[in-house]
Amino acid sequence: MKFQNIMTLMMASILLAPSASALSCAPPNIISDLNRAKDSESIYYIFVGKFSVNSPEDQASGPLYKTYKSPDGNVLQLKPLNIEGQNLEASFTGYSLAGNRHQDVELNEFPVTIKTNCAASWCGQPPKEEQELIAFVEVPNDGAPILTMGPCGGWAHDYTPARLETVRRCIGQDCAASYFGQLDEMLHE
Repeated sequence: MKFQNIMTLMMASILLAPSASALSCAPPNIISDLNRAKDSESIYYIFVGKFSVNSPEDQASGPLYKTYKSPDGNVLQLKPLNIEGQNLEASFTGYSLAGNRHQDVELNEFPVTIKTNCAASWCGQPPKEEQELIAFVEVPNDGAPILTMGPCGGWAHDYTPARLETVRRCIGQDCAASYFGQLDEMLHE
């Protein structure tokens, strides 16, 4: 009986080891994302508000982990299988940001797609519905705008009035990514 337990633990540690390693993510930088959006050949809008996934139960892609039962009855969840991102139908309520606040465009239940990407066994998640964000959404030639969320976050940042004004100020001019870091440090002192 002890041999089975030892073998089960050894197999679990071997199979789970790759997924137990840590994912290293750079800290989010909203000005860096703004500059990437400006430099991209794609068109991006800046949305300020909340996203809501439409009927998440209908869009689930199935279980991410395969479950095994060991001979002694222990249940193991092993390495994710076929992890790919998801495209989730969602809606957005808030406004599209412009350089001048009088040109902001109000949006109510505006259709968007939330695209989650994966890196190995780590996948991005859609934003929480109650979370107010500043998000960069890509506008494809056809279809709804796309908010991409990866395992290290994505093109969405927590809303604060200071972040909003920083982004608004930098829409029409060049701002170094370090500008946001310096501003953020000053605001939190």
